Amino acid sequence: MANSLTSQILVDGARNAVVKVVGIVDTSDISASDIVAPASFTPTPTKFRIDKIQFAVEEGITVRLWWDANTDVYITTLNDTGEISAKEFGGLINNAGSGVTGKIQLSTEGYASGTQAFSFTLEMAKMGV
Repeated sequence: MANSLTSQILVDGARNAVVKVVGIVDTSDISASDIVAPASFTPTPTKFRIDKIQFAVEEGITVRLWWDANTDVYITTLNDTGEISAKEFGGLINNAGSGVTGKIQLSTEGYASGTQAFSFTLEMAKMGV
């Protein structure tokens, strides 16, 4: 089998968006891969603000989220099970500099053997629409 990574748009509203991401890692770590792209949404934003992340990551791997740019900018690390609620303080803002694309990417670390899975939901606000 090969690594699997899928993104599903659950909400594509005028201002808000929700995306569910599911991954199965069974051959090697996943290098930076797009999971959210502005062009997939209507109206099309220039970037997103992340207000909430609900996640479940199996033991053995760590998921890292990145803002895509010429030099990707780290957002956060997901491991175990939990929730990051950032709306109360303005959300996680895309602060990527040169070459910012508005995309959100993920990578994994820690794969050794076997099969590990993860899933998470991003609750976001569309910026620049």
